[in-house]
Amino acid sequence: MNHFIDKVVIITDKSSGIGLATAQAFESEGAKVVVTGCNAETLASAAKVLSKETLTAEAEVTKSADIARLVNLVREKHGHTDLAIDARNVTQLGVCCSV
Repeated sequence: MNHFIDKVVIITDKSSGIGLATAQAFESEGAKVVVTGCNAETLASAAKVLSKETLTAEAEVTKSADIARLVNLVREKHGHTDLAIDARNVTQLGVCCSV
């Protein structure tokens, strides 16, 4: 079933392992996926196995400039975000921006 058709999902800070598997699962359910990570090589590898529609972006969620760039990219491409998943362990929580 396609439970996430036309839903926009951002998966941050993990373009391998569980983050990549999560991206693939959302793709299979019809989501428009955006994957971020800090390593350009790992992102390039992820892009090879993900669908052509999936965006990959080098970004670090602890850096406000990277978050702003990511938000602008997603707004430009998709107009909104339905779900954001931080695929790594984060110890400090807070609202960084309104998407």
